[in-house]
Amino acid sequence: MNKDHAQLTQLLQAYLENKLDYKDYESFFNQLASLPEAELTALLDAHAQAADTSGLQEEFINQRLHKVQERIAQQVEPSPSILPQSKIKQSRIWMAAAAAVLLLTIAAQLYKKYSQQSSDIHTQVVLNQIDIDPGGDAAVLLVGGKKMQLEGEKAGIKLSDSSVYYMDGSLAVGQHSQEIELITPRGGQYQLELSDGSKVWVNAGTHLKVAADFNKTNRQIELEGEAYFEVHRNEKLPFTVQSGGQKIKVLGTVFNVNAYAEEALTKTTLVSGSLQVNDLLIKPNQQARYHKSQQNMQKLDIDAATAIAWKEGVFNFTGVPFDECMRIIGRWYNLDVIYETAVPAVDLKGKMGRGVKLSSFLEFLEMNTGVKAEIKENRQLIIRN
Repeated sequence: MNKDHAQLTQLLQAYLENKLDYKDYESFFNQLASLPEAELTALLDAHAQAADTSGLQEEFINQRLHKVQERIAQQVEPSPSILPQSKIKQSRIWMAAAAAVLLLTIAAQLYKKYSQQSSDIHTQVVLNQIDIDPGGDAAVLLVGGKKMQLEGEKAGIKLSDSSVYYMDGSLAVGQHSQEIELITPRGGQYQLELSDGSKVWVNAGTHLKVAADFNKTNRQIELEGEAYFEVHRNEKLPFTVQSGGQKIKVLGTVFNVNAYAEEALTKTTLVSGSLQVNDLLIKPNQQARYHKSQQNMQKLDIDAATAIAWKEGVFNFTGVPFDECMRIIGRWYNLDVIYETAVPAVDLKGKMGRGVKLSSFLEFLEMNTGVKAEIKENRQLIIRN
């Protein structure tokens, strides 16, 4: 690689990471515009190979190349704050736009190439290492001290005032008047409909208790872990959830509670309706956070969709500390995460589906952060810096 190409490669990397200095924009696009298409293709091809996109599902490859599209879109219609008209002539703008369009066209061609290759390459990667399947529907039901393994293929249970049924109508537990406990293991999730018509989606590693007199004298739930609630409205009998330092009171609303014992925060996020969490009133797209060590509450505005992504079958790591991301992975894939040294000081951003094997997540991890990890036979995941 000659000196000019080495410099252009560095500029391309800075461009895709949104780190390109203003003074380098003109040089970068001038060089792109002057390159023959074959050389530009080779440049992007080399960048894609260096980024190690092999083995990723289509959505992951698309995520990387989508960065190219986003960055190019900003350049085709330059923002005054990025490319001031007073400093760059109109002809230069059109030259940059032409180079950007060419870059986008070739990036699309490379996307097609790598997405076609990814399936075969991923198969080879899996053959060379241990792999772990994603979690699925699994739970244990406790009624009056008796334990029952719930059937995953039934896709959930429905509670009546005195019995428990699977969603297909078959009987799971006959007549009873006891407290009901639903426990999802690491690697499990489950859905239930309460006797008042409210619906609950329960995430991995969660313990949920339903009071014996639920929908009679109260509508009380206890939660350790994470669950998404769609609560049936009943003004005469408020719905309450007790979880990790928070007492949540609702009439009828949709919300998510994240209250794992190992996490420093208990987080309640409102999707719709209204909610009282301890002494705080929160509105849609707000989150109530209980800081366990400080024993105080905080309210902040967020995009509720990020908090309920798991219920839609998606990991959303944006804004989540790295060690918390890895605990989420540990719960879903039923494994222990071990750091070879310190917790990496990186941000794991972006989204990926929860239905992929662990090896796909590890490729996603390395692509986005550079952090490498190794799966051990005893369901341990070793994080290496």
